[in-house]
Amino acid sequence: MWTEPICIASPPPEVDVATTARWSPNGKWIVFSGPWDELRGPIWAVRPDGTGLRKVFEDPKDGTAITPTWSPDGHKIMFGLNPYGNTDEHESNKLSVINADGTGYEVVLDLHSGEREPEWIDR
Repeated sequence: MWTEPICIASPPPEVDVATTARWSPNGKWIVFSGPWDELRGPIWAVRPDGTGLRKVFEDPKDGTAITPTWSPDGHKIMFGLNPYGNTDEHESNKLSVINADGTGYEVVLDLHSGEREPEWIDR
């Protein structure tokens, strides 16, 4: 396993880059989310050199998107969605999927427990 520092020279104030991040399968993008207790916590994507920062998802219902992960082909991102913006409450987390370009949001599982760290399995 190797790491590479990412430099986003002047991230906008709403971007917290010190969170869980995942490299895309082709190595061209990194996806990450903000703090787990942030209302409307979005999912961001950025190139490894720090350019191209873009918001992929933000819940209009004030939920917090957490722990995003890429599909094996890199076309989709799965993530946990905590509707409370509070990691202490997990009665109805959702596992959701969105296209890598930010379109096509859908709920995959509506959970009644604290699962929030999805992982794709390539079969």
